[in-house]
Amino acid sequence: MPQTRDELKAGLIVLAIMAETIREFGSIPSGHLYAQMMGKVTIDGFESAVRTLCGSTVIRKAGDVLHWNV
Repeated sequence: MPQTRDELKAGLIVLAIMAETIREFGSIPSGHLYAQMMGKVTIDGFESAVRTLCGSTVIRKAGDVLHWNV
């Protein structure tokens, strides 16, 4: 859970980047996406972002592949 305004902004930016990347590709293996974001987000942060995006129904996860839903 973000503790400061800057952490909240950073989390929203990560969500937006992930969603846009998945949208552009249509689908992408989650490991490939994490490898591209590794220097920007922890694995726990990445998994939390995936859960958030899946919960919003913007994306769906089938096995290890993330798919754009919209």
